[in-house]
Amino acid sequence: MKAYWLVLPFLVGCADLNTEATPMVDTSAGNAKAKLGQAQPDNSIAEPSLKQANSPVTATLVTATHWDRTKAAQPKLVLANTSNASVNFTIRSGMVADFALSHKGEVVWRYSEEMMFTQVLSDLTIAAAAEQHVSIAIPANVLSNLAAGSYRLHASVNAIEQERLPAIQPVTVELL
Repeated sequence: MKAYWLVLPFLVGCADLNTEATPMVDTSAGNAKAKLGQAQPDNSIAEPSLKQANSPVTATLVTATHWDRTKAAQPKLVLANTSNASVNFTIRSGMVADFALSHKGEVVWRYSEEMMFTQVLSDLTIAAAAEQHVSIAIPANVLSNLAAGSYRLHASVNAIEQERLPAIQPVTVELL
């Protein structure tokens, strides 16, 4: 009888060391909040989430309204706890949130397809009345391969407890 061994490498710390593509979670609550759904002074937009009745969390996708295809775009997802108690989520991997860019209903780029993440469950705790920011960069070499025009940016939190998360409104951006 022959024995076969299947070796599966563990993906610990395998994310690209390029900081432009590495997600960062900012736990500071002192960041100024953008007015939802309106253009901001820095030419960015902030779309409110569709808050679920049982969720104390709102999720807002924030990005510039126009992206230069020769520069990296820097969207972020802001998770805000509107309650007076901490909220905990179990994250399925090292990826806290996924981002996708679509054009005419077809996904043309997805963050999770470009990166590798640790395969371990982790906890995400948002303190009472606090925010967590998940920021990424979409590299210029990705954007330069896309045609100019209108695109939709989508985001989703990679948590097991999807029923406790709000739906996240996609935002429209113009690629120049």
